[in-house]
Amino acid sequence: VLDIGCGRGEFLEQCKENNIECYGVEIDGNMYSYCKDKKLNVLHKDIFKYLQEIKDNSLDGVFMAQVIEHFEFIDIQKLLFLLKKKMKKEELIVTIDMKDGKDSAEAYGCDMTEEYIKINAHYHT
Repeated sequence: VLDIGCGRGEFLEQCKENNIECYGVEIDGNMYSYCKDKKLNVLHKDIFKYLQEIKDNSLDGVFMAQVIEHFEFIDIQKLLFLLKKKMKKEELIVTIDMKDGKDSAEAYGCDMTEEYIKINAHYHT
């Protein structure tokens, strides 16, 4: 499992304690050093560059917490496109939990092909 923007490594620690193979990619040098000091498996890289380097269909899972809100909309689209190529399974599950109230909603379907992203890249909410 890849932990994008692993920060202080809380998720990495939970995985390690439960014998789940996991590693993090962290761009912040201080957080990277913090994780390394805790003997956690972490890389100091930009997530976009890292995802371009690894093989397609190579990831079993991805976790992100308190990361997506730091990206511009176009970068979120780029990230989802790259993740779709890198995941072993064709199914991509996105969960956003803002801990803001009791309401919930579900949305299904999204064409993540490169052509669709190019056509719709200028839309934003």
